[in-house]
Amino acid sequence: MQLTIDDHSIEIQYKTQDTSKTVSSHTIQHDNYLNDNLHFQYKRNKDSIRCVVKPVTRLYIQKVILAFQVSPLDDIACFANGYQSWTYTGPFFKDSKKRKPWPQFVIANQENAASPPKGKRGIVQSDMVFVLGDSNSQNAYVFGQLPVHRQFHQFVSFEYNYRTKLLSIIWDVDRFCDAEEDYTLDTVCILQGTVWKTMEYYAETIAQELSPTFNNTLRKGWCSWYYYYNTITRDEILLNAKYAKENSIPFDFIQIDDGYQATIGEWTTVRGSFTAAMRYIADTIKGYGFTPGIWYSPFIVSKDSRIFKENKSWILKDNNGKPVIAGFNPAWGGYYYTVDVTQPAALSWIEDTINTLLYEWGYEYLKLDFMYAAALPGVRHNTTISRYEALAQAVARIRKVSGNAFVLGCGMPLQAGIRYVDAMRIGPDVAPQWGRTFFDKLFNSDSGISTRSAICSSVYRSFMHNRFWVNDPDCLMIRQHKTTLKPDERQTLYNVITALGGMFVISDRLPDYSATEREMLLQAIAIFDMAKDGNIYCNDVFGALHSFYNSNGLGVLLNVNDIPCEATLKQEIINNYSKILLIENNTKIPSQTKKFKLLPHSSKLFLFEK
Repeated sequence: MQLTIDDHSIEIQYKTQDTSKTVSSHTIQHDNYLNDNLHFQYKRNKDSIRCVVKPVTRLYIQKVILAFQVSPLDDIACFANGYQSWTYTGPFFKDSKKRKPWPQFVIANQENAASPPKGKRGIVQSDMVFVLGDSNSQNAYVFGQLPVHRQFHQFVSFEYNYRTKLLSIIWDVDRFCDAEEDYTLDTVCILQGTVWKTMEYYAETIAQELSPTFNNTLRKGWCSWYYYYNTITRDEILLNAKYAKENSIPFDFIQIDDGYQATIGEWTTVRGSFTAAMRYIADTIKGYGFTPGIWYSPFIVSKDSRIFKENKSWILKDNNGKPVIAGFNPAWGGYYYTVDVTQPAALSWIEDTINTLLYEWGYEYLKLDFMYAAALPGVRHNTTISRYEALAQAVARIRKVSGNAFVLGCGMPLQAGIRYVDAMRIGPDVAPQWGRTFFDKLFNSDSGISTRSAICSSVYRSFMHNRFWVNDPDCLMIRQHKTTLKPDERQTLYNVITALGGMFVISDRLPDYSATEREMLLQAIAIFDMAKDGNIYCNDVFGALHSFYNSNGLGVLLNVNDIPCEATLKQEIINNYSKILLIENNTKIPSQTKKFKLLPHSSKLFLFEK
């Protein structure tokens, strides 16, 4: 596959005082003078793009957009990476259309609010990394954001228009820039090769540059969320921990999720049975031999919280001086908002909260949720850093205060987690249903909770595992009650999570397990232990996601779609093994065939032996 890149143009959006201006040029040279306010330097070679902006006067630069005319094959396919953990990730084609959600609080909660989906057919938007490839040969060009001086400085996104064949690179600068200062934008690399290997190489390039270190010892555990949601109690938490101990379930951690706190934003004021019990719960969990974990959303507050009512200056405001809405949840009293993490007092409050959770109460595992909120567009106390830098500096501060605690990021723009989290959610929430919820359909969203979407994003982002962090594909549910997942759908979730080998988290009421369900859990853990830390190979990034393989000798054929299909084990994979074992109903069955018919939402799990 050959890609021709030419006819480039530059657009810079900026403000002088109260005036917004956009300046464009269609004849970019390596050193180009744009106007009386700006100098722009641009350099492109075969494998990278580097740009420098130099204001003549102090300016608020919003975005830098570099557009290229590209000439790919007619049957070109795209791979788009989502902005944060929950944002849709997967292939796009010339007839594809990503839905444009509404209202604004849904966009804030799920998408890049500064560059929301356009909702137009044939327009592909991607964040951090973008792929143009040949769907038949799997040869591709990978365009990826790279750090400068061992730091990311902006959000970088990509947009490709199938009709015009225009590829745009968008640097979200979003800050004041001083006169006569050089501002080097994050480098964008251009890599060529087979799509999966090239995406792996891209991740390794970042890992070599940033040298992330992360704790990969806490991998298996229990989370309260998907059974109890926010109705948890002290006794139920300890009942599940006791069951795991007495039944020799080899968990590493027990994690309390949403529901212990008085309200969103009042994290150290607890309610109900948790009153005066948080230290006792942590100590009891430790006594059972597990690490105690707790859920915490450091950047969001509800309107009912004391923080929102008493510290108005801490709340991020829009251009009209109104609080920036971070989302809506009726269980939290409606709208919730975000703190301005560039306010020193707000950051100190976050630090004090973490000190309480970890060092007073004794928890050693932090699940940090709704992390996108700190990077929402708004007017910040510190106008000299980008919204990306505001988030990254806050996350770095949390990491420092957390010390040796295990830190899981969730709902986080991915760049901001590298070096600072031990694990990262790389898909939306799973759910006790397969597809989009009623509310996601109502709000026209592609990025809401969905077991199908969680599976797809987790497989597509598996190249990040053990390079940036430990991948977290979200929770497994084995139970047959309090769920609308059909048996094939539960089995597919089971097969994918165990074979990916990232994190393994169960979210059922364990004492309700039958003997069969308990055995399924133990077998899932045994398979996961085999899969753990293997490299994942996904051979059909542009296809219908029919298979992936773990280098530790596991493979999954799956059908995430609504019609039956036929899937085949890759010959180049199974050539390395002498025996193929199909794992079904807690048994290993020798397989004499490599081709299988798959019903909708079903899968097959294989163990390969040499």
